[in-house]
Amino acid sequence: MKSLHTILIDELKYTLLRRKFHQIPEIGYKEFKTKSLILETLQTFKNFESNAKIHEVGETGLFIDIYGLGAPVDGLSRENLISIRSDMDALPFREESNIEYKSTHDGMVHACGHDGHIAILLATLEYYLANLEKVPENFGTRFLFQPAEEGLMGAVQMIEGGCLEKVSEIYGLHNITIFKVGEIGVIPGTIMAGIDIFGITINGKGGHSSVPHLCCSPINTGAQIVTAINQIPSQEIDSKDRNSIGIGCFSSGNTFNVIPDKAVIKGTIRSVSDEIGAKIYNRIVEVSQAIGKMNKCHVEVVNEMSNYCTVNHDEPTKLVERLAEKYFDKQTHNLPVMASEDFSFYLKKVPGCFFMLGTQDENHMEYPHTSKYDFNDLSIPIGVEMFIRIIEEKASIKLI
Repeated sequence: MKSLHTILIDELKYTLLRRKFHQIPEIGYKEFKTKSLILETLQTFKNFESNAKIHEVGETGLFIDIYGLGAPVDGLSRENLISIRSDMDALPFREESNIEYKSTHDGMVHACGHDGHIAILLATLEYYLANLEKVPENFGTRFLFQPAEEGLMGAVQMIEGGCLEKVSEIYGLHNITIFKVGEIGVIPGTIMAGIDIFGITINGKGGHSSVPHLCCSPINTGAQIVTAINQIPSQEIDSKDRNSIGIGCFSSGNTFNVIPDKAVIKGTIRSVSDEIGAKIYNRIVEVSQAIGKMNKCHVEVVNEMSNYCTVNHDEPTKLVERLAEKYFDKQTHNLPVMASEDFSFYLKKVPGCFFMLGTQDENHMEYPHTSKYDFNDLSIPIGVEMFIRIIEEKASIKLI
């Protein structure tokens, strides 16, 4: 690693601000306090009111366009913007940590570090505003604050709200503890998996457990289905195509001596190509319905949500790789990550790059989406510097 980071921001200020966001976690499309604190913070920035244009999307989403005040640069156009993005939402479970700034919203927690993403984007925006006279007047940056990343397709709402209009390239990051503080994880192509969330409903015939021959047990049928679909990755998919099936719910019955009428199974398919994900889902449908028919049960399979693989484009990725190598420590191990991200929807529309921001140290070892996870504030200035370095390169200027 070349150096930890260049000091661009008031690190204490943004540590405290990040912790404020941590205390008010809100689930997707309900980020009202979060949005209010973002807007309140923006109003304190020098040059904001006179130079920023706010666009609101839905009830909680927003994006902000800011053009430079400096002399124009040949080859740039006000008809093109680069965009950088933060997500805003939290997760719906209870925090189990002893930190002073613990969640004040019972049953909600920033266990994915989106509080850190918000702080990074706000700090980047403030630094950018403070240097507008160095930014060409024909260069613009769009800052996206996106709601509902956690499985609720907030990116789709933002796109429908116009956030990609005039955008030529888009960049984003995600904190993760598979990389240490100061490490940047980035690869071309798929960097995060696609996901399909499936639901299987089994309608059988219930009855007393003393006469199972008069019943069609949805539990027995479901058990066979779970066993069969877990064999799909190993038996039907080439081992070079990373994928996984995870069963998270198998619900049926209420008591010990009654065979129920119905069972419900829910799970996920994760894959590093959209084609493999579709193939696995189609086989789950075929296998489940065949087993249902064999057991005289009616089986329905639905795809409850699909999210594309997050696929980085070549040229933007080369830029991020070069900056990571020059200023930090570029890493590629454990990539692609088998978690998913709705940043994938942006990358289906415009070129861009999504990269991983390392947050691991001796005090931050928990993986995201766990009840004790807390974003590492030492990574805030690193994320800011990466975004500012990207802006410098795209605008052909020096801001640092």
